[in-house]
Amino acid sequence: MGKILFFLAAAVVGWLLFKGLLKKPKAGEPRDAPPNRPEQMVKCDLCGVFMPESDSAQLDGKRTCRTPQRCLHRQSA
Repeated sequence: MGKILFFLAAAVVGWLLFKGLLKKPKAGEPRDAPPNRPEQMVKCDLCGVFMPESDSAQLDGKRTCRTPQRCLHRQSA
């Protein structure tokens, strides 16, 4: 009787694992996240500091730090 219960439990666990591997993601769930890609570094035209492009801003056609007031302060220091 013990062997039957053991094999029955093993079959249930195997079935659950099998169903879990075949589970399709729901519409709202993301599949696999894309790998993190390095961001392009850009140079501030006012103070010369390199920063990720997402941390920069455009001011009169020039690439600057996100807060140009702090950037100008660094330039005069």
